[in-house]
Amino acid sequence: MEFFKGFPQREEGQTSVEYILLVGAMAAVIFSILSNLRGRILPGSNPCPPEDRSMGCGLSRIVESLGTTDPNFRYFRIRK
Repeated sequence: MEFFKGFPQREEGQTSVEYILLVGAMAAVIFSILSNLRGRILPGSNPCPPEDRSMGCGLSRIVESLGTTDPNFRYFRIRK
């Protein structure tokens, strides 16, 4: 029992350490989720290979099917 009397009775340091560990765990979870989302949203290479199922390649295929990727395609600004 005398061994435990030498320890400080306040728990303020313990609480701050717990919060720091909690923030670290949350950061690890967020980084892992974002890295998984990055692989699903961004294409792996440019131009997109046919087997790539990312959202970026899907949008690229939609735009290509509309016929607006012609290098001679021109656009004009409409001024008021």
